[in-house]
Amino acid sequence: MGDLFDKLEENFKSEIYPFHMPGHKRRLAANTYENLYGIDITEIEGFDDLHHPEGILKEYMDEATRYYGTKQTFYLVNGSSCGNLAAICGLTDIGDKILVARNCHKSVYNAIKLRKIEASYLTPDENGEIKAEEVWNIFDLKKSDETDNNLKEIEYNNSIDKNYKVCVITSPTYEGVVSDVKKIAEICHKNGVLLVVDEAHGAHFLADGFPKSALKCGADVVIQSVHKTLPSLTQTALLHVNSDRVDIEKIKEYLGIFQSSSPSYILMASIENCISYMEKHGREELKDFSDRIDTFYQNATKYYKAIKFNRYKDAFAHDKSKIIVCLNDKYKEKFKETFNDGFGILLSNVLRYNHKIEVEMATTDYVVLMTSIADKTKAFERLFYALDDIDRCIQKDIKKLKKFDEINKKASTIDLEYLRENIGKRSEVFIYAYPPGSPKVAVGDLITKDLIFDIEEDMAEGLRFYQV
Repeated sequence: MGDLFDKLEENFKSEIYPFHMPGHKRRLAANTYENLYGIDITEIEGFDDLHHPEGILKEYMDEATRYYGTKQTFYLVNGSSCGNLAAICGLTDIGDKILVARNCHKSVYNAIKLRKIEASYLTPDENGEIKAEEVWNIFDLKKSDETDNNLKEIEYNNSIDKNYKVCVITSPTYEGVVSDVKKIAEICHKNGVLLVVDEAHGAHFLADGFPKSALKCGADVVIQSVHKTLPSLTQTALLHVNSDRVDIEKIKEYLGIFQSSSPSYILMASIENCISYMEKHGREELKDFSDRIDTFYQNATKYYKAIKFNRYKDAFAHDKSKIIVCLNDKYKEKFKETFNDGFGILLSNVLRYNHKIEVEMATTDYVVLMTSIADKTKAFERLFYALDDIDRCIQKDIKKLKKFDEINKKASTIDLEYLRENIGKRSEVFIYAYPPGSPKVAVGDLITKDLIFDIEEDMAEGLRFYQV
């Protein structure tokens, strides 16, 4: 007991490089404190109260509101999860109907469960993007001169009830795929529906070179995890009220319910410090960061033969800071003949144990590498040479990687027997892989043999599932 600090210190001193969150990468911080206990306080005189701000915390959140140009911005110390919960509960009543993107985070589904909301799903395309046409179809909007010519008229679906309070989407996705939030917001507002955007992975959408933030595209409430892609501590996030259509007092009420009554001042200081840093240096930092990413892609695509990157060219937009590494089609058959794990699982093992690089997420087909302004030129060079070595190995002697197959394979916690016994019925449980935390099976989904086969295949290739 008592050795977690030692393990964290050991990890910090190791040579393992984090191509994962948090965005400070254990390196970028304007201030560091050796004795965190010395600045860990409660709501004492002069330090205000997050749930009833009147002093310095009100000043800091007012500064954040001005910086982002919102109606009101709130500090979150329980992550974007509590922001999603507060937004949905604050904008709905018990039993209301809402539209939900099928790939939303599990916190959105938790809010639906707690609020006893009737949810209708918006189905993302194969990239994870919610097409404006999908929302357009729900509301039966007809093409007119004032609409975008890219939106085609779609036949009215009589089976859909249009009495929705809120629409919730995730943009960008874990992989960085961005939806056309501006067009979706226009469609929602024409039908009296509020738009909530989980932009947890887009807190860095602050400058040219990156997609436009949902804050600039008309979303009513936007939730961002500053800890994911900016220099701030884990659990820190922001909830932005971005329109007069939102009842701010209701949002406050539910923030008081879902946030700790003893919020960490260290976390709040981290948020304030992050926003201050970005206000002063953000534009320059993001420009340099964008250039480093472009240079990496240019060099990698020039030299790699077996490895490629999914840049989601056919998506509305893609966040290039999410590096999605996958296998070139030419080598897929050869790979399957050699390994039990999926490519993404194996690649994460090779990077971890052979090159001391830790990835953000590994799926059966690809890995997700998260980058931020804290990743400097040496970090990108290290990644380039590591992937270059693996690329050459796949081309010339792929069996050398066999020792990394099925390393530390962990069992899933789902009940496959439950699924088999309920083929043809609607699921009463959620089943999801984490990360990213969006459900493979949601409550109400039809359980089929094909679905079970897909899950079993993913598990065999190293993916781990959870059931709630």
